[in-house]
Amino acid sequence: MARWALAGSRTRRSTVFVAIAATASLALAACGGGSGGSSGGGDKVGVALITKNVTNPFFVAMQNGAKEAAAKNNVNLTLAAGKADLVALARPHLANPYFTLQASAWYQEMGQYWPPQYLPGRDQAYRNAVRERAEQTDLKLRARPASHEVKDDPKAGVKRAA
Repeated sequence: MARWALAGSRTRRSTVFVAIAATASLALAACGGGSGGSSGGGDKVGVALITKNVTNPFFVAMQNGAKEAAAKNNVNLTLAAGKADLVALARPHLANPYFTLQASAWYQEMGQYWPPQYLPGRDQAYRNAVRERAEQTDLKLRARPASHEVKDDPKAGVKRAA
């Protein structure tokens, strides 16, 4: 077993893990092919590292390890931190795995990839989406409140909403 694993230092282990992961990812990115042949010696590979935030010590250690590995491997490193939570972005899919397919049918987007097992139902989904949109529009029109304009009611001698 490695000496750092026996040391019991959680921070040290996570830092070493991050450095190894960053080096491996940079090495794999550098192995990506160009448009043919070998690349020139002066060309730098660009790598982007996107973390959730920069306040968590784990993400800070990850960025530091990536910076060190990028400097050693002659790589252009772009660091970014976002507030978007992947679970929040994936929540519609967690609730409904067919969300993207239904949305493509709703908006009549024909370029959406449909898995082969769903192809028989694709045309029906597009037809149903048109009908459902028409029904929803009709319901919205019927649910619209009456006008709030006040008009004179000559029979009752009072003013009422139209």
